[in-house]
Amino acid sequence: STPPPAEGADADGRLLQGAVAGSVPFEGRALATWTWDGEPGVRLAHGWGSRAGHLGLIARGLARAGHRVVAFDAPAHGGSRGADGAELSNGFEFARAIHAVHRACGPFASVVGHSLGALAAAWAAAGRGAMAPYRVEVAALVLVSAPSGINELMANWCRRRGLAFDDLKRSLDR
Repeated sequence: STPPPAEGADADGRLLQGAVAGSVPFEGRALATWTWDGEPGVRLAHGWGSRAGHLGLIARGLARAGHRVVAFDAPAHGGSRGADGAELSNGFEFARAIHAVHRACGPFASVVGHSLGALAAAWAAAGRGAMAPYRVEVAALVLVSAPSGINELMANWCRRRGLAFDDLKRSLDR
């Protein structure tokens, strides 16, 4: 799945002012990060087709309240896109990226996730099944506009492409 390019890079840059830019190694590439100093730590995880700067107002507010905040661009998003900008990603990769940021920049007391970032944060915190090696321990999760299920995600994906979700669902059920 190729995420759409996020718009608003100029505004994002302004919202990330005051943060220290960096990067975290992730599965043979790098994730762009922005860090504000303080304690306790809060990690921000944006949604599909978004970027760290879209959570910049939240990051700056938390930093002003004294929290150490780390926001990052998920794989194939924003500053974490490959040189050609055509990388693929998915929710499970988002969750593994949360784990990578946690290991490199943690520990964190909480994770704030939006949309697919919220779902990925929940998967990483639960650490069940295939996600067990990528489990992160946090005291709190703040999940903003989290998908209620995979069917909702697939229905939205189909709707944006002019496809009938019921047709896709029937073909997957075969």
